[in-house]
Amino acid sequence: MFANPLVVSVTTPGGAPLAGIPVSFVSQGSAVVVTGSNPAISDANGLASTTVTAGSSGAATTVVASTSNSSVSFNLSVTSFTADYTSAFDLLVLQAVTGISNLRMILAIDDPATTPALTQYGTFFTSILNPGPSLFFTSAYDDLPNYDPSIVTNQSGILTKFYFGAGVLNGTAVFQGYAVYVDGGGQLQVLVTNPAYETF
Repeated sequence: MFANPLVVSVTTPGGAPLAGIPVSFVSQGSAVVVTGSNPAISDANGLASTTVTAGSSGAATTVVASTSNSSVSFNLSVTSFTADYTSAFDLLVLQAVTGISNLRMILAIDDPATTPALTQYGTFFTSILNPGPSLFFTSAYDDLPNYDPSIVTNQSGILTKFYFGAGVLNGTAVFQGYAVYVDGGGQLQVLVTNPAYETF
């Protein structure tokens, strides 16, 4: 479930709140499922809200909230991040599904005992904000260490990286992906994936 509900304000043309107005929320893709009240009824302050949960596919999607004579859209991005190690080939596969094409990313690995850092952008499970001794990261940002121009999502918004020889990690590690980008509305956004744990 997303951390914050989707909230709309129902008002008169003059801006006065309208109570008791039904607001329908419709997801325009399978990446997000509306799980809260639907329709939601605006309260005394004219606010109507519902909750949404990530569906089965990681992608960008739109949820439309509408009354009988107006509508507003929420653009949401659902991500999934996995780490899979195959000992027979000593191969680690990291995959980020973001729904955002040509997105430059940061891939980080750290000790799973790292204390999570809660931020307005999401929870960081690696120490990348306050680097610890076990942190290692590589990225498609050429102004950061360990530059790798291939850490960019494809046209479908998916990044897949193969790392041979990962068995030298010898233990359990936590992986996470990050990105900073400007959205279609010109707003700066920070993407923080879920953590992925793997044992070597």
